[in-house]
Amino acid sequence: RDDTKERDYVELIVSETGRLERILRDVLSFSREAKYHLSSTNVNRTAEESLNTLVDLCEEQSIEIKKDLDKDLPEGLLDKDQIRQALNNLLINAIDAMPDGGMLTVRTRSVMRYDAHFLLIEIIDTGTGISESKIDRLFDPFYSSKETGHGTGLGLSICKKIMDEHKGSIGVSSKVGEGSIFSLSLPYMLDEEAFKTQCWEYIKCGVEGLENAIEKRCPAYPNYGRICWAIAGTFCENKVQGAVALKLGDCRKCEFYQRVVIQKDI
Repeated sequence: RDDTKERDYVELIVSETGRLERILRDVLSFSREAKYHLSSTNVNRTAEESLNTLVDLCEEQSIEIKKDLDKDLPEGLLDKDQIRQALNNLLINAIDAMPDGGMLTVRTRSVMRYDAHFLLIEIIDTGTGISESKIDRLFDPFYSSKETGHGTGLGLSICKKIMDEHKGSIGVSSKVGEGSIFSLSLPYMLDEEAFKTQCWEYIKCGVEGLENAIEKRCPAYPNYGRICWAIAGTFCENKVQGAVALKLGDCRKCEFYQRVVIQKDI
């Protein structure tokens, strides 16, 4: 019955059970070896699908949704379900950061980094912001900037894992009291670039076949080609690994990089 200790105990049990289920779900998601199924995917549509599942929650918290999507954005080679999971985590974090309402913006665009093309998805909120002392640890497993009992500390770690598997990266910029911007960067290659000389053709590393690429775990696969220095070399924001010694050195000294970027004759 209401107004009894037993009622309070039952509500506490239900609440803690739900919290433990969320922790267990995130631990399993973080620890399992996901099977990625890459396909040509419309990034804008994927972002909109994630947003649509949270419209009611935003309305409840007086959060206005803004879409700033590049209509000319090319499709990316990615696992749609995994990117959806990363976006959902970031969107929920943004909503949690605006308990008194605000503006939630999803922005997509293409950018050039390290002389390579990237698809950029940004989640922007006008919430409480994150202090500099906490930003460095945001992607550490089980670290959470939220109050105890809210969140498992694995959401952003899962996002980073997903981006690492896509040979991309996740970034954040924030100001306390003004809000935060989380960005997902995904490498892609222009269609016209695919018909030019590729890195594996020039270096002759032997990973041009699907089976060889998987067996040798070429860090650039399946996006290897003319952007190898950006996602597999020393310009990459992730841990460097490579099947070819050239990919472990300074990319600017790589003969293929010099021919493509500097000499522009290949």
